[in-house]
Amino acid sequence: MKPFKRINILFLAAIMCMAAACAKSDKESGKTENAKKEVQTASLKPEKTITKTHYQKKETYFSLPNRQGGKLDLANYAGKPVAVFFFAEYCHYCKKAAPFMKKIHAVYAEKGLAVLGISVDRPKSAADKFAVEHKLNFPIAYDGAEISQNYEIRGVPYIFALDKKHEIMDFWAGYDESYDSEIIETLDESMNL
Repeated sequence: MKPFKRINILFLAAIMCMAAACAKSDKESGKTENAKKEVQTASLKPEKTITKTHYQKKETYFSLPNRQGGKLDLANYAGKPVAVFFFAEYCHYCKKAAPFMKKIHAVYAEKGLAVLGISVDRPKSAADKFAVEHKLNFPIAYDGAEISQNYEIRGVPYIFALDKKHEIMDFWAGYDESYDSEIIETLDESMNL
């Protein structure tokens, strides 16, 4: 091949590469403009009320087997504040906390607060035994050890106060009667947000 033809071929190849790069740049610029328009349009839309179909799953989300059958799904409590009680059947401090959680449910359920128990024990029988022993009448799930990791708990009991969007407002590790007033105050606040 003659040197002249080689230069022409190289010159044509360089022009084709530059044209492709320009086309790609125009295409990406168009994407950027479209993305800007979408953000502007989205910001003009009115806020939707929280429903199960629009529920935004967060780290606090769980769907676990319910001791009474079916699933205990946090999305079913969309728009409601929630007190989550992690426990184990064998735990002495969980047994101390159970009557307090039962009282919280009795006082606050009609006001819109959901109290949910999660047994970190795998077998359903452990959750059943704990619920029957303490006459708990709020929903209780079992096999919650993996979910407890999302809440970063280190043992049991743990009590979490979630706001209406299911963000963690506060939590209490272990249980002592001295926590009661602080827990009640936080739960009152969760219902007023």
